[in-house]
Amino acid sequence: MISTPTLAPATADVLLELVNIGVGRAARGLSELTGREVTMTIPTLELINHTAGDHVLESCHGITIRVSQAFSGGIGGHAMLVLNRAGAVRLAELLLGKEAGDDAFDVNEQGAMLELGNIVIGNVIGLLASELDAPVEYEMPQLQLRGTKNYIDLISDIVDPRLAKVIIMRASLSIREDRISGYFLMMFPDTSLAGLISKLTCLATP
Repeated sequence: MISTPTLAPATADVLLELVNIGVGRAARGLSELTGREVTMTIPTLELINHTAGDHVLESCHGITIRVSQAFSGGIGGHAMLVLNRAGAVRLAELLLGKEAGDDAFDVNEQGAMLELGNIVIGNVIGLLASELDAPVEYEMPQLQLRGTKNYIDLISDIVDPRLAKVIIMRASLSIREDRISGYFLMMFPDTSLAGLISKLTCLATP
């Protein structure tokens, strides 16, 4: 189910399809990197305003791990992969081939999560840029552990929640029998989102 206040359904469907192609490529890259079968899907997306994020991100209240990366050029904004702490620790263990441990989230596990976020963001934004003929440049990805009480806490140090347009997507990543849930966010200034929607609408028009 796609809930999009300003995205036409056909345009939202095109965006969701492109994002899933991007995360599929990321999953294949992770499989090659780790030697483990990795699948990743994003079944829904929602474009929200600054008052509506809490009901979407309810599982990421508390300690969260996020990987964020800015991009600019043909489209500009920030992308972010977010998991709660327990999910991030388990996912890092799986990526590193470690047994379930002491929940310490050490430097190796942080490195694994940073690489995961970099691969996912690069594949999703890279595919959008390619399909929309909108080349982009990336800043270095950043990993942060944050205590968050609400949606505003999660993003306010990166964008102004009152001004940014945020597309939130639920993400499901599976490695063997383990399934980890999180979120993928794309945050845009008004002008950049308008350009993105215009380009997506052209793709959606027969």
